[in-house]
Amino acid sequence: MANSRMPRCPFSGRTSPVQLRVQAQDHPLLLVFEPWATEYHLDQDKCIVVKLEEDESAPVEIVHSRDGITFWSVGDHPTLWTFEGDEIDAY
Repeated sequence: MANSRMPRCPFSGRTSPVQLRVQAQDHPLLLVFEPWATEYHLDQDKCIVVKLEEDESAPVEIVHSRDGITFWSVGDHPTLWTFEGDEIDAY
């Protein structure tokens, strides 16, 4: 059953290697990107798209916990996007 609160992803019609829709539902999430030591705080009830470049020599490991998600790869840093299509900076 689809969640009616979830907006449709504007990137779904575009060609892209891997795009993950990440939503913080009950509480904020901390997204951590290693080995770059960058973070993004995703507020409760907000949703973003995490775009991962396809690179077979640099797989991405994703670890999820109640408080957040850690992305680890030796490839390119993932890019973050709003559902309106604006790029987000992770620090």
